[in-house]
Amino acid sequence: MFVLTLYTMAYLNMIPKRIPSTLTSYDLVKTFAVLTMVVDHIGAEIYPDENWWRVVGRMSAPVWLFLIGYAKSRDMSPMLWAGVAIIALTNVVVGQAVMPLCILATILAARFAIDPVMASIKTNPALLYPIVFVAFAMAIPVAAIVDYGSEIFLMVMLGYITRNRYELTFMDKERFFVFACVAAFSHILYQTYVFFNFEGMQAILAGAGIFVVTMGLTRFKPAQCERLNSALPRPVAGFFKLCGRRSLEIYVAHLVFLKGLGAVLGVGNGTFFNFHMY
Repeated sequence: MFVLTLYTMAYLNMIPKRIPSTLTSYDLVKTFAVLTMVVDHIGAEIYPDENWWRVVGRMSAPVWLFLIGYAKSRDMSPMLWAGVAIIALTNVVVGQAVMPLCILATILAARFAIDPVMASIKTNPALLYPIVFVAFAMAIPVAAIVDYGSEIFLMVMLGYITRNRYELTFMDKERFFVFACVAAFSHILYQTYVFFNFEGMQAILAGAGIFVVTMGLTRFKPAQCERLNSALPRPVAGFFKLCGRRSLEIYVAHLVFLKGLGAVLGVGNGTFFNFHMY
């Protein structure tokens, strides 16, 4: 299954892309997100009773979600759809629930929705408040369909607003800061108390990490890091580029591997080929 996944993702990625030869700021933030993501999934699939892995993993999702809104592209390529299908099929094989669909489905939904939603807010800025409320309030029902639920849309909106805030007449400096705090605290609430129910120091550190990452992302700008690229050893620079430019393939391949390994080791109560939706 793991080898088939690698071949499938490689085949779907045969179309050449124009990619800078030097390190970029995207490579740096995506490498951080990839590393914390891998830690998170090791905890989820191999050490499900040890929450500290998941505490570290809470730092990953805000980066991916923010970049959805920040990006100019709204790519909904076959690779994303294939990734959703591969993870769902893997869950069937290892006896895990098919639903909710993995975060790739959440990303597809967010990419589909962000431009029309923001266009409506530009036309009528008063719509910002009910949209924020609905995204926050519907998080749990939507989380039964796609991973993380609808509250993640606030982080996606933050990415869009960060890139375009000087063109948004209703978004002054103070409102921008307030919106960033709302997005951060919404994510903290759901990711530390509702979906994961961390306690004590785990909740404090997970919440602090999410807040710091979110506020740091509001200062993100696309840049080529030529000095850093020259200063780093070639294998290290190559690792950053791999994480930044092959993050989708890394996500799918490592998750298939970890789910399979967890099933072989007998982690959890799953039974091979035991299909169930929830």
